[in-house]
Amino acid sequence: MEYCKLAALLLAVTAAFFDLSTDKIPNWLCFAGFGAGICLRMLLLPAGPWQGLFGALLGAGLPFALLFLPYCFRMVGAGDVKLLMALGAFAGWPGSLNLLFGTLLLGAAFSIGIMCGRTGFLPRLRHFKGFVQGLLAGVPEPYGTIGKRPENMHFAVPVFLGTFLWALFF
Repeated sequence: MEYCKLAALLLAVTAAFFDLSTDKIPNWLCFAGFGAGICLRMLLLPAGPWQGLFGALLGAGLPFALLFLPYCFRMVGAGDVKLLMALGAFAGWPGSLNLLFGTLLLGAAFSIGIMCGRTGFLPRLRHFKGFVQGLLAGVPEPYGTIGKRPENMHFAVPVFLGTFLWALFF
């Protein structure tokens, strides 16, 4: 399974590079990573190819299920969701849960740092409060803003770091 970890790290660092340089994670990268994750798990899992396929699909489905609503409200980008699905195919189940948990914790830490350093903590909390009030009133508006904004971050960086932690400790 070390090959899966190495391939996942390669995918994550490549995605972080693209995200930092172009503000996008290419679809071809995510789809190639997803296919490679399925193939590697099917080939390398000692329990057999069907268990590998099932684990890869379950590992990819978890990020989709957990990040679908945040994606709908533009809290996370589509490329980030697809990247985490591809990494989930490499990690399988329950590795995908560990990878996602580490990534989300690191993403939260990065977000707090951005709020304190770039945009101000209180204005960002007011923005979130307005988002929640609109959601509860039945008038949901996207949480995030598109384009180069001080509050936007390249989420592929915490994804890479979360992948690194998963590869190192799990």
